[in-house]
Amino acid sequence: MPVDNMAEKECKRTDWWTPPRIMDPVRDYFCAIGFDGIDLDPATVDSNPCKARYVYTPETDGLAQPWDICVPRTSVWVNPPYGNLFKAFIKKVRETVEANPSVVVLAIYPFGSRSEQQYWQRDVMCEELRAICFVRKRVGFMMPPDFSCEDKKTPAQKFDNTYASGIYLYGSALTRDDVLEFAHRFSRLGVVREMGRRWAGPEE
Repeated sequence: MPVDNMAEKECKRTDWWTPPRIMDPVRDYFCAIGFDGIDLDPATVDSNPCKARYVYTPETDGLAQPWDICVPRTSVWVNPPYGNLFKAFIKKVRETVEANPSVVVLAIYPFGSRSEQQYWQRDVMCEELRAICFVRKRVGFMMPPDFSCEDKKTPAQKFDNTYASGIYLYGSALTRDDVLEFAHRFSRLGVVREMGRRWAGPEE
């Protein structure tokens, strides 16, 4: 089933840049736990707005590429396209962190009415999910400066987001100190909850 455009209902575009109020603590967190910023952004464009060391674009297809590309560990930032590829990207997150303890993923997902869906309970709420930040206020995703939405009467760089957002921390090898550092960095954006034990649902 196709997923609606989850950032701006009036625009056909599904690729949205993450604003600085989210990206600054993302980079700071990775640096605080021993990375040199963001190693990989697997869902971006050539201009690399998140300033990752490596990127996958629609042309190079981040879903078909490995994400554990750095030694000894890889930091990954995921702002998935909010369209038909959304489910595929969150599944890729789960599969990557399940298979690679050396990979740490920070991802931003919309909340909305999805928690009852099997894919959400399986892929988003997987065993490797260590913490969630419930971001206060709607995240104002941004369009690239050289694009405008063809469905709007006037061009704009920032669009209304109809959903609340969360920042999700994944990594099976993360220490308690790593999780506490996440809480320290992201509690400025919203309430942070550390995840405990997970019991699988009946369809898993």
